[in-house]
Amino acid sequence: MYYGRGKDTMWNSVGALKIIKKRLCDISPINGSELKFHIYDEAGHNFYTPFIFPVDNTYGGKRLSNFKANEQFWKDLVRFLNKK
Repeated sequence: MYYGRGKDTMWNSVGALKIIKKRLCDISPINGSELKFHIYDEAGHNFYTPFIFPVDNTYGGKRLSNFKANEQFWKDLVRFLNKK
């Protein structure tokens, strides 16, 4: 699973994610069909521990956007790990 955040002010995580996706899909024997990519357009850089409301937005995004992205990230991650 790969994640990018559209309002990331630390680095261009969405741009990096697009490059990673292209390269992995080019070399993957499954042609990337099982690779999971997520972009949270309105979220900043930080990921917080599950279900904690972020107290800052130092590296972009708004607090509520960061909270929603973080909440969805953890749900997706747990679902993904339970499949393995």
